[in-house]
Amino acid sequence: GVRVQMHSPTNSAEGMGSIKSQFKRADTSGATFALVFGPDELQRDSLTVKSLRDGTGEQIERRLANLPEWAATLQSQR
Repeated sequence: GVRVQMHSPTNSAEGMGSIKSQFKRADTSGATFALVFGPDELQRDSLTVKSLRDGTGEQIERRLANLPEWAATLQSQR
């Protein structure tokens, strides 16, 4: 019951663009949350969840190992 959209470059030379442009794409897509898998997060075995629709823009770091537990809470916040 979760729809996921991943933005990726069409070729290796294109790159992903700035983090600002990536968040803009996520916002334009209508997503409720953006999940950030940056090098810092992956080094800590985690990701950052950024709220896009509640007006706060809150960012919370979540452990990848606990994904089943916290992923269900995202659906309840939609």
